[in-house]
Amino acid sequence: QLREPVEIRIYQNSVVFINQGGPDRSIKLENFNQGRVRSRRYRNRRLGEFLKELNLTEGRATGIPTILNSLVKNGSPAPSFSSDDDRTFFEVEIFIHPSFKKKAIVVDLERVEWSLEGVDELLEQLIDLYNSVGASAGASAGASAGASAGANAGANAGEEKGVFGFLSVENQSIMIVESIEDDVAKEIDSGVAKAQLEDKYYEVLHLVQKPLSRSEILMKLNLGLSYRNSNEYIKPLIEVGWIEMTVPDKPSSPNQKYRTTLKGLLLLALIEN
Repeated sequence: QLREPVEIRIYQNSVVFINQGGPDRSIKLENFNQGRVRSRRYRNRRLGEFLKELNLTEGRATGIPTILNSLVKNGSPAPSFSSDDDRTFFEVEIFIHPSFKKKAIVVDLERVEWSLEGVDELLEQLIDLYNSVGASAGASAGASAGASAGANAGANAGEEKGVFGFLSVENQSIMIVESIEDDVAKEIDSGVAKAQLEDKYYEVLHLVQKPLSRSEILMKLNLGLSYRNSNEYIKPLIEVGWIEMTVPDKPSSPNQKYRTTLKGLLLLALIEN
């Protein structure tokens, strides 16, 4: 009779399901964690039996051992069940598989030469490290869960798209940054500042997160539409792989546009976060 909806809350390391109206008082809460849940009655006996006959529900409380057994087979942590004494709600929390927990990336900054090319080498190093850390996670998650996304992630670790191929490039760049220790990220930020990269490079990287043509980029930079400006502010970013052509096979195509690559987005995420 409650009009409150069932809630599904998604957190970084778990998913929580909350149902208003808790389990019957005849069931002890500790029994949920043991998987021995025996309900003595339905709240609505007629409705319960009717739905069971139509195969729209299972028997009484059979979903609990199904959850527990599935998580054990998947190699996942045990869930958490909770309610209050008045049984006004029922909450189930299912935790992230250990393989997908973030692992810190260790970066050797002493080898980095802070210049345009040096920063690019650092970005490549971060992506390679991220893929090497994530490859085993993707493969093991795919094997244990049977998830095609995880299996493909493990198999495609060497591709430019990165180990978590089912993520957008933008989200992947943020995940790489989140995998770096805070003090290292600060060193990288100050190192990039030392490199004294042109401010307009950052502007271009921001602008072409949505593909733009050469003339659109230069106009937004308040520059003339000369090839000199193009060679100074667009070409270098293509050469280091921070932006790319949308029609790479035809550089002079009238439909040619430019967009930020994973490396370019990673640089932005490092500086902004």
